[in-house]
Amino acid sequence: MDKRDTSVEFLRIMAMIIVIGCHVNAGSVYFDRVNPVGVGISCLVADGVTVFWMIMGFFLFKSNYRHVLNRACKHVLIPMFAYTALMFYFGDWLAGDTDNILYGLTRPLSDYQNLLMNGLLKWAPVVKYDRHFWFLYSYMIIILFFPALNGVVNVAKGKKNLLIMAGILFGIIVVNDIGMNDLAGFSHAPFNGALGGMFIVLIGYAVYSMKDLFEYNPVCSLLGLIGFFIVNLVRCRLQYNITLEGGSIHLLYWFSSFGILNAFCLVLFAYGIKGLLDKKVIRKIVLHLGRVSMPVYFVHMLVLARLTNLGLIDKITAHLSDKYSSIILVHLAKMGLLFVSSLAVVEIYYWLKTLVLKAVHRNGNPGQRKLLTNG
Repeated sequence: MDKRDTSVEFLRIMAMIIVIGCHVNAGSVYFDRVNPVGVGISCLVADGVTVFWMIMGFFLFKSNYRHVLNRACKHVLIPMFAYTALMFYFGDWLAGDTDNILYGLTRPLSDYQNLLMNGLLKWAPVVKYDRHFWFLYSYMIIILFFPALNGVVNVAKGKKNLLIMAGILFGIIVVNDIGMNDLAGFSHAPFNGALGGMFIVLIGYAVYSMKDLFEYNPVCSLLGLIGFFIVNLVRCRLQYNITLEGGSIHLLYWFSSFGILNAFCLVLFAYGIKGLLDKKVIRKIVLHLGRVSMPVYFVHMLVLARLTNLGLIDKITAHLSDKYSSIILVHLAKMGLLFVSSLAVVEIYYWLKTLVLKAVHRNGNPGQRKLLTNG
């Protein structure tokens, strides 16, 4: 039986959908003016990465350093490099930017120099369609710093100490918000992102240690859902005024205190409805979608480029008007199209992979079949 936590998998799904919503978001300005609905949408789709960091904190400290490194290399580092290579050579063709499948194989030497000097040696994504991999680069940095983070967790043993630790970290982030990120300098650059990620990973560990308080609790779930919208309403009001004055959009980033509060509210929501999520049919759907959430994250920017080149995104945008309802519906339509299309790509990949493995298993000799079975 699959023993994965349905609430965690549901959080992965929500985080994935939020990230997709962020990447199709048109921003706060519509028809040459700051639009409150545009600001509101920007708030609602801002914190998918925060949820991913918090989930990382749930489980990171349950293993030793060697196991954590091995798992991260197998499930993150190797797939990340493999996908980057695929995008480097075939991304333009897959996205529909060129009809020449061999285009990537004719890249000039300068592209390879850029990949090495500005990519690998700066530990940053530089290939088209994988710029969102800054999160994975930051993820690997956090993995390398596991012993230091584990030391903090070992010192803060007990729920009281964990709460104090989480409170201190959250307080630093609040102060950082007041100065619009001048204190910590969090960003999407891998090391700056890793610093913000470490804060949230540790807060996530503290939150997970208290999950018994809100697990299977529909009241907590309702409070979490209400809290999510209240936090974003306050955030929207503040950011709307700041944007009108031409100020920073810091409050819209995943590393703001609003992002952490939103992620916590979604944790309350997901764990409060665990009884519903554990029902047989719902559980099966949630576990499956949770399993493919990372592959969908991998491919969604490539799929977005393909949909744009096919003109489908523009067809949806053509229905946009200055009405609030129009802005919301157009955004939801783009989100839905990108989610369904990305999911379809991933499902087709897994279906083909399964067919190939079955064919190899069926046609292989007994020794090969035994090796595949054991592997």
